[in-house]
Amino acid sequence: MPELMLDKIKVADSRVVLLEMDINSYNKNIPEILRYLTNEKNMPGVYVSLNKPIVVLHDILEKKKVKTDMILFIDAISKMSDIGIKSHENCFYLRSPKDLSDISIAISEALNSIKKKKKFVFFDSLNTFLLYSNENLVARFFHFVIGKIRIIGSNCFIISLKKGVNKKLLTELSQFCDEYITL
Repeated sequence: MPELMLDKIKVADSRVVLLEMDINSYNKNIPEILRYLTNEKNMPGVYVSLNKPIVVLHDILEKKKVKTDMILFIDAISKMSDIGIKSHENCFYLRSPKDLSDISIAISEALNSIKKKKKFVFFDSLNTFLLYSNENLVARFFHFVIGKIRIIGSNCFIISLKKGVNKKLLTELSQFCDEYITL
């Protein structure tokens, strides 16, 4: 990923960024962004995953030299997938990606456990939220959770793939964000 792209991602207190990217760059961009936040900015955070179990995600990020010890993971897919859950001390396992209340509570608990002032929440991905909940529910969830994240003073990054998300929903969500970046 070009350095120029990383320069677009400004890190401040309570900044919310919607990052739209195509599927071809998704697997490269995610570790690059996380490495930038954890390794270069020395910022701890919370990674909310609805599409990759922690056992897969952790290995990918470790291979890409992301400081995974600085990330608390919220895994909303492993229990539902009925795969063998390998215990990770920095992971909250949730019952289902459909349970938005559980996701919200886990985010609050994870953020409150991070003592550093500058921190982040990373949502992977908006598209996967839409597999489990309808657009109106997803929009209301993000409106609520972004407000909560701002009160805590955290940065927030929402990943969206270019195909598969209704432009009306992206427009609605971008109203809650400080910036909408297309990669």
